[in-house]
Amino acid sequence: MARSRRLDANARTWLTLAITLFLTGPIVALRSCVQTTLDKDRVVISSQIDERLVSLKNGTTLVLEPGSIGYKMANWLKVGTTTTHQFSVGDEVFASGSAEPTPDGAHRVADFAQMMKAHPELTTQIMITTAKGIKTEAEDQLEQSRAQRLQRDIVALGVERTKIAVVAQPVEVKTGKPSEHPHLLIVLERAHA
Repeated sequence: MARSRRLDANARTWLTLAITLFLTGPIVALRSCVQTTLDKDRVVISSQIDERLVSLKNGTTLVLEPGSIGYKMANWLKVGTTTTHQFSVGDEVFASGSAEPTPDGAHRVADFAQMMKAHPELTTQIMITTAKGIKTEAEDQLEQSRAQRLQRDIVALGVERTKIAVVAQPVEVKTGKPSEHPHLLIVLERAHA
């Protein structure tokens, strides 16, 4: 009987050790492969595993696809050479002919909200480009609905409403098709330090 209790105590010790190693081993291994440096005013992208990992200055980590609008924004925030920059919002954020974001688009909007919260010095304008003679009234109305939806979703994700505005910007277009001209632009502005 004493031997049975001794085995139970040893078994519990080994089981606890195995569970601890099982849970902490991958975390320690991953941490040793990813080197993230946080600077108080910048986003730093630094990963030996995957260039898609982006760390924001508040410690939030995002996974962004290289070439995506979010990745481009993160790089702009990292470099920080200009106080204002604009990014074109592609149709991939919304369902075709709708102001409803696709699942991937909703994820991108959430990533953008995280960036805005990590950088309180930023203000954003969602700019609707209007081009008379190139776009129909229905296209203009769809853009207005999409811009308002973006604003509403970003505010719902915790960004101050005063940090994001929807504005219309007339654009003179002499030639081309509507699809050749950006419809929605995100304009980020960094407050002067």
